[in-house]
This record gives sequence, structure tokens and C-alpha cells, in this order.
Amino acid sequence: MNIKKSVREANGFTLIEILLVVAAIGILAGIVILAINPAKQLGQTRNAQRKSDVNTILNGVYEYVTASEKYLTAIPSDPTGVTATSTGYNISKSVNGRITIAAPSAEQSAIITVTR
Repeated sequence: MNIKKSVREANGFTLIEILLVVAAIGILAGIVILAINPAKQLGQTRNAQRKSDVNTILNGVYEYVTASEKYLTAIPSDPTGVTATSTGYNISKSVNGRITIAAPSAEQSAIITVTR
């Protein structure tokens, strides 16, 4: 009876097997990350916030115009940040009295405006 196991009969994984598994996991992880596209998801999230902010500002302007006492408690600012002189949103009034709020920093070629 041969009690000693030969090197070929030893239990465990070889270095090549481990490297192949790690490489396969890396490739699959890369594919998943590309499919999720985090930059696009973040851009869509910021655009959704901009749409909400534009509506909030417009509602605040109309509350101010109608002289109700419920003005904005805080002026919304663009999700990518504000400067000392800008919130990141534009407000304009047309000659026929319509008010437009716009988010010029919208991402992914989105146009975010609300007019009343």
C-alpha cells in the first residue's frame, strides 16, 4: 500500500485555475458595470431633482404673485452646486405675462423648463 499521495493527487486548486476564476469574475463585473452605466444613472437622478426644483420655484413665484403668505422656505439650487451669484436656475417673464423657469445645466441633452 502506498500511503503517500503524489503531487498530482493533492487536494486544492492550482494557481492557473484560481487566476482563470478571478479573470472570469472580473470580466463579468465589468460587463455589469457597463450595463448599469452609473454616470447616466446619476445624470438622470440630478435631472429629476432639477425638474422638481423648477416646479417648486414656479409654485413659489405664483404664491408670491397671488400674495399668499406661503413663499419658499428655501430657494432650491442645482444638484451640481451653486455659485455665489447663481442657484443654477433661470426665471423669465414674457411680454404676455407668462413666467418660465429653466434649468440650463440639465444633463444628457435634457431640456427642463416649466411655463405658466
